[in-house]
Amino acid sequence: MEGSEGILKNIALFQERMAALDEEIQRINELAAEREALRQAIWALENVIGKTPADEVQMPIWQHTQSILSSNGNKPMNIAEITDALAARRVKLESKTPSESVRTTLIRKPDIFERVEGGKFKLKQDLPQGPYMTAGQMFAQALGITNAEIDEVARRQSQTAADFFKQLKPPKGDKK
Repeated sequence: MEGSEGILKNIALFQERMAALDEEIQRINELAAEREALRQAIWALENVIGKTPADEVQMPIWQHTQSILSSNGNKPMNIAEITDALAARRVKLESKTPSESVRTTLIRKPDIFERVEGGKFKLKQDLPQGPYMTAGQMFAQALGITNAEIDEVARRQSQTAADFFKQLKPPKGDKK
């Protein structure tokens, strides 16, 4: 019986450690999501001034797609929508059938992407919710526009984030 007590103590210790690790993992996921939001805001702002970041060109298609789905709130998208979003980011898809290349790329990353009903894809793990700002909020802050203005435009038109950012005018004093 004494051995059982020792085993039960170890189980309790292991469970406590697992709970602590789960909290750390959640925090890391929140930091990763915040980092992605910052990267998205930087990308959007560089687009406003006409600069294409060098690392965007070299980033693999699956990472662009991960970023697109992340900035879209992980709403499932079909291959045509993803391919359009990649084109809006000026990602070069050197293939006779770009949409099939994208589909194949996503299927080959089952640890990141999940295929859902209607042939749509989403990130396998939903984004953690946190107190950080979204890319759109950072972008709005940098341009001096309010989230209410962004929400109003989004309500009036159904569009992707890339389409929304294209219609914004550069900040006053900037010429493009």
